[in-house]
Amino acid sequence: MKRQKFDTVTKTLKILEELAKYPDGLGVTELSKITGLYKSTTFRILSTLLENSFLEKNPQNEKYSLSTKIFEIGRKSLASKRISKIAGSVLEELSRETMENVALVMVDAIRNTLTVIDEVLSPQSIGATSLLGKSFELSENPVTLAFLSGLSNDEIMSLMEHRKKSSLTEDFILEKYKDKIYYVRETGYYIFETSDNESHKNEKISSVSAPIYNEKNQIISILLLWGPKFRIDEEKLILFCKLVREKAKQISLKLGYVFY
Repeated sequence: MKRQKFDTVTKTLKILEELAKYPDGLGVTELSKITGLYKSTTFRILSTLLENSFLEKNPQNEKYSLSTKIFEIGRKSLASKRISKIAGSVLEELSRETMENVALVMVDAIRNTLTVIDEVLSPQSIGATSLLGKSFELSENPVTLAFLSGLSNDEIMSLMEHRKKSSLTEDFILEKYKDKIYYVRETGYYIFETSDNESHKNEKISSVSAPIYNEKNQIISILLLWGPKFRIDEEKLILFCKLVREKAKQISLKLGYVFY
């Protein structure tokens, strides 16, 4: 069974590699001859890739070609590696200065997902649970509100129309949390406290987040700092807000953003 799965993946990759060489596409028969695969196998794999939007099919000549989804995946991979490389030293610096946990959250503006792609855990947090790879839901949390602060009200409304199943509703945006979104826009950071954190069920958490911009004035990432509230008093929280905002600005400048 494992061998069969491996063979299918290998054949699929072989087809994708060959299609990448032919921007105008290839038909089933042509692709079957080039790859050495049975025509029925080639057709089955092409159908699956087409169904999942990895390929496009020209209805006039029945040829298959790579879709933009393939290139989008590659672009995102390069983008996340680039920002992670640029922000890495800043994350370490911020964690060292505050002795708290710090994370870099990547924004996927197309699918509106927020995922932790890098982090530095505090040396004070013995046994702290890593957030690396965690995806945040669009709900009240420091990451979501920092992300939404970079969108206009019309863009937020448009987002909601495509997120009917999300816990984030129009009421969430326009009424209850409108002032908080405006606050992030004005100050450049957001403070959030919770007593029901997934990583620390019995511990109240204090966190600060700030948006990171690219050269197109788009929020592409969020800088997040968090730690137990008993370690972060009001005086520290004020200091951390300034530090997180400045570090986010520092990363933004390295990415080509121009502050006015």
